[in-house]
Amino acid sequence: MKTHVRTPALGVLGDRSSVIDSRLIPLTTRSCAVLRQWRRWSLAVTVLVAAMVPWYTLREFPILTIGSAKVNPLDALVACTALFALPCVVRGLLTRLPLAFWIGGFMVSVAVSFMIGLSTADSTFFALREARALAFFAVALAFVTGDFEADDFRWFARAYAIGATIAAVAVFAHVHWRTPLPGYGNIILYQIANIALSQPGLARGMMSVQYLVWAVPVVSLMLILIEMVRAKSYLERISWALACIVIVWYILATAERFLQVVALVVAVGVPLLSFRARERMRGFAAVAVVLTIVGLLAVAGLQHASWVGPWVRYTVLRWSGTLSDESLTYRVRELTAGLPLMARDPLFGQGLGGVIPIPGPGQPVTSSNPQWHYISSGYGFLLLRTGMLGFGLFVGTVVTALRLGWRRLRVVDIPQSLWSTTAVGVAGVTVLLVLNLLDPVVDVPEDVIALGMFLGMTVASSRDCRK
Repeated sequence: MKTHVRTPALGVLGDRSSVIDSRLIPLTTRSCAVLRQWRRWSLAVTVLVAAMVPWYTLREFPILTIGSAKVNPLDALVACTALFALPCVVRGLLTRLPLAFWIGGFMVSVAVSFMIGLSTADSTFFALREARALAFFAVALAFVTGDFEADDFRWFARAYAIGATIAAVAVFAHVHWRTPLPGYGNIILYQIANIALSQPGLARGMMSVQYLVWAVPVVSLMLILIEMVRAKSYLERISWALACIVIVWYILATAERFLQVVALVVAVGVPLLSFRARERMRGFAAVAVVLTIVGLLAVAGLQHASWVGPWVRYTVLRWSGTLSDESLTYRVRELTAGLPLMARDPLFGQGLGGVIPIPGPGQPVTSSNPQWHYISSGYGFLLLRTGMLGFGLFVGTVVTALRLGWRRLRVVDIPQSLWSTTAVGVAGVTVLLVLNLLDPVVDVPEDVIALGMFLGMTVASSRDCRK
């Protein structure tokens, strides 16, 4: 049952920012408006690029090289966004905005872990790599303190969904017609050949795509389905339905079981994010569309359709070998091998880029000096790299966002657009927390940008809401 909550909860930043004397941030009204538009556009372009081209691919197209360090277009966009958002970040800290303090504290703890990593032998290169990814939490500060409205966040969400759809279309064209794809020739796909399968009706040729990181297709699927529900015209619904088909194909083509399970749960849960009964019915219709697409793709694949068959066959193979697959076991071994290292410094951890004493996937098990610098679980990454301090600050950040969002959803007279934005924010944070179990969301730039967008949705401004 919904309860009455004091209206200040609707606009945490918008209500508190009025207490700041204008002399603290000497900007004219016109300057503030211009900066706000620059922030809005820089964030929209950042979100679009992050969802469209993976960060690891953009590293091959540097716009500035200093020694061995390369600054790629996404790095530059994030730097511009942080610069445009600086007055808002200062204002958010001066008004003691809780979420801004949590994010800022987490970034400080990462800086400490970065210094520890730089002072550790054989960790400098990997410490630099991980610090650059975690520095993208500056975008989260921009989203949280930017005083954006519900319509702004819907604009950002559309940019993210469109970027991911463009990427999926480009991947489809690449693997079928060898059209150019940034950073890749034919190595985006790998073909599993000469495998004798016991399942009748399955051919030997199988393929899988590896391009976008896990969170991008899942998040974009959720945002696309929400747009299908909220669309006001048939043309919009058809457009988003086509985008849904592309994203579902991509998720199927990855053959990643955990990713597919999370995507299915996300699709089924979309009706719960609807404000009105009519929208909930549209949500159920969107779920039916997704399930129909999956069914048609499966049937076409089993009928050896060339455009989907290799992907369906490999997905079936992956699922048939679930019990014998050691990928989950290896993730557990990573964590158990790394946690004893944290015991040496429980507060700050081993620092960024540290070595885990376990043979990597390409190293022999009998290696006398195993060198592995990665950890697949995001929570294991936080515990090992940043210690209890960084882990606690990250947990405090997401718990604060979820608490503020849930509190707002219980307001009786909340505008529809604000309720929907908050619901999407809460759902998005939850989805990324689930993915963080087996994928280091906190250490992937495009995932951190998505997390920042959802954190901002939970504290979106209530001023000038038109719906």
